[in-house]
Formats: sequence, C-alpha cells, structure tokens
Amino acid sequence: MPQDIETEDVKGVVNAPNANITQYINDNTNPNKPKDPKNLTTLPPKNPDFIGREKELNELKDTLSQKDGVVSVVNGIGGVGKSELAYEYLHRYKDEYKKLAFIEISDVMSIEELFKSNFQDGLHLSKDDNFSTIMRRLQNFEKRNLLVVDNLSCQEDFEKIRVLNSNFEIVVTTRAKFDNSEPLNLKVLNDSEAKEMFLSIFNTVAPIDDVLKYLDNHPLFIRLTAYSLKEEFLTLDNLKDEIKNNTLPEIDSTDDKTFKEHLQKRFDAHFTSTKDEQKELLQKLAILPAVDINFEHLEIILKETRLKAKLQKLVNKGWLSKKENSYKLHQIIKMFILEEYSLEYAQTSYILKNIGEFLDPENENNIVANNYQDFIPIIEELLKRYEDNKDEPIASVLDALTFLYYSLGDYSQSLKIQQKSYEIRKMLYSQESKEIAINLNLLGVIYESKGEYDKAEPLYKKALSIREKVLKEEHLDSIIT
Repeated sequence: MPQDIETEDVKGVVNAPNANITQYINDNTNPNKPKDPKNLTTLPPKNPDFIGREKELNELKDTLSQKDGVVSVVNGIGGVGKSELAYEYLHRYKDEYKKLAFIEISDVMSIEELFKSNFQDGLHLSKDDNFSTIMRRLQNFEKRNLLVVDNLSCQEDFEKIRVLNSNFEIVVTTRAKFDNSEPLNLKVLNDSEAKEMFLSIFNTVAPIDDVLKYLDNHPLFIRLTAYSLKEEFLTLDNLKDEIKNNTLPEIDSTDDKTFKEHLQKRFDAHFTSTKDEQKELLQKLAILPAVDINFEHLEIILKETRLKAKLQKLVNKGWLSKKENSYKLHQIIKMFILEEYSLEYAQTSYILKNIGEFLDPENENNIVANNYQDFIPIIEELLKRYEDNKDEPIASVLDALTFLYYSLGDYSQSLKIQQKSYEIRKMLYSQESKEIAINLNLLGVIYESKGEYDKAEPLYKKALSIREKVLKEEHLDSIIT
C-alpha cells in the first residue's frame, strides 16, 4: 500500500514512495500460479488413504445424477468422515463435470465473504463484484457442474446456495438437517470397513473385533488407536486388557463425552512431558481453524525449526492428518486441546506478530494479497479468540486483514478493520509516532478507493507530516550517535 501522498490532488494518481496499491493489490492474476479454467476455486486435497464408503458414494452419485435440481446433504456426527466422503466424491467423479468448486464454511466469515474470497481468481472478480454478481455468473454456466460446500450449519445460508441447483449438483456436509434437501445420513463404518482402516495403519494377524467394538467403528478413534499401536505407545495386549478390565472408555458415537475420555487416555500416553515440543505444537495448531492449511503458510505462521519433521510426528501419532502438502487438525481434537490444554496469549502472540510482519501492507516486496486469501479465516479465528487483547500483535494482524479485504474490493470491511487497528494504536503510541502515521495512511488509502477524497486528503497530509517529523528526529539521533 502507498505510504504517503505527495500531491494535493488525491483524485489523481497518488505519487507514493512505494508502488501504488492499485498496481498489484487488485490484480486478480498471478503469473506464477497456473490456472485451470475447470476449477473455479482451489479444491480440497485428495486423500490417498481413503477407505470404504462405497455404498454411500454410490448412493450419493445416484441421487445427484438421477434427480434434477437436488442438493444432497451429507449429515452425521463429528469425526464420522462427512468431509472425506464429499472430497472423495469430488475427486473420483470430477472428470464428469464441466466446472468444479469447493467452499469450506468458517464460523468467523460470512458466506458472502467466503464466496468473494474463494471465487476471486476463478471468476476474475473485480472490486465491484458482490455475492449477487457471483451467483449470477455461476448460474450462467452450462450444465453439468459440481459444488461441494463443507461444514454448513445455517438454513439461511443453505437457501442462498440452493439457487445454484439448476446447473450445479451440490453436495453439502453438515451436522444439521436442512429443509428442501436430499439427506444422506452418514454413520460409523461397517465392520469390514472398520477392520480395513485399522489394519491399513497397524497390520496384525491377531483378532481385533473386540477393539473395533469398543471404538464403535468410529473412523477418528480407529485412526488414533491404530497409530498409537503402530508407534508403540501401547501394545495390542495392553489395549485388550484395558478393554477387558473396563479401564478404557468405550466410544459411544452418540455421546461426545466418551470422545473426550478416550482422547484424554491417548493424550496421556503420547505426551508425558509438560515441555514436549510436539505437545506444544499441537497446542499452537489448536488456535488455528480446523481446515487444511498448506505447509508454506504454516511456516510463515509458526516459524518453527524442523517444522515438517515435527508435523510428521503428529501425523504418525494420529493427532494430525496430512494430504498432499496440507495439514489439518480435526475439530474434535481441536476442541479437546482448547478445553484441556489451551495456551496463554503470551505463549502465542508471536504467531500474530509473524502473520502481521509477513502481510504488512507497507511491505516493500509488494506481496500479492490474492495469493494469501487463505489467511483471512486464520486471522479472523485468532482475533475472535483473543478479542480482549489490545496490543501491537493484534494491531498488526488487523493491518494484515485490512490488506486482504482491500484486495477483495471489500472497502467497507477493510475500513472497519483498520479503524480497530487505529483505536488500538492510539492507546499504545504517541499521536505523532510512525505507527499512528501508518494507520492514518491506510485509512486514507481506503477512503480514496471509496471515492471519499475529502476524508482521504487530510489523513494523507497528517500521515506525511508525522513521517517527516519522525524521520527528521531519527536523522538527528543518528548524527548525535
């Protein structure tokens, strides 16, 4: 973003020291990123270890292909594999569709914001395009297309996307039940699929029917237990003794309490030290959204040494899933960690600082914001979690979020966020500090983009005045020293 105004004509070109924001922040093309015109959004990574669910996949395919205008809703309890089923369907049958799209719902972003962010490149959206524009463009595509919406919870949002069912076959995953939908109630694995999943991780000739019964054929806990055996955190004989003596909580897929009890048992076995680096990494991952996050973004967020090796150890223990180059913490595990082993803000504020520094609007490297829209739900989740904190790390990620929403052309949201950053910095710094100048300049940029030049000009001038004074003082200090 530009640092300061150097002319009084804000209606014309702003001659900023750095490149003008409009030269790159609204550029919806990235020459280094190949585009597939078939994929309207980024697709979820394929799970190479997907097992079973053939009956459900066939039922889903039949429902979508035999009934026009249908929206198939895959619902079920947590951890049963709703998302994995939808992802497998998308990858298995994607060649049968003209266009593909995927949206993962976040509880910190509206469906309108998610559509604008996810379809930014695929629909070549401009700053003036809104949700209605996106929906009209999607409705103009010739049949037959596929839209997968993961983790939808609101009937109102369901109705908003249902209008696409004239030319899109829509698959929705949810724990809820929606009107005007074709439900597919996903239950735990059948006996043969549960056994196949268990043995794919921990291969044994010993009978395991009693183990699977205690795990209620629940996919999440089959993985966690099988990985515990594979990594030798327990033996099969000890596990069977725990079951026989009723010292191992029996999983009941209808009772979340048993999930917590079982997770606690496995957690105690895996993380014995209070300063276990893998445990600490798991705690840090728990403050991020329960979505697939690619490794490059995790490197930016965490700045951990040997990060890939540490992540792989969590994968090997079954606490973290990996697909292609992305990692995901399951929502059930995330909530367990936050409830039982949550870190204090002082232990995680550096994560906000890392993000703020990387996505600094004044970064001279002119980072293309459209490459980092996946950071929006990450930042929103962090801000929601730490909403009571008012410090520089919070202000810096608010600046980053300002930058990202600006790149989507959402100037109203960008302005609202930047005003929050400004209010925080007014409490932290002198009114003639370079930090305040940054906020004033960013506010000026946004007002200028909104066409409110009368508000932009005084902000630019004030920011420039502060910068000149600060630079002069810093120059004098350098001479004295």
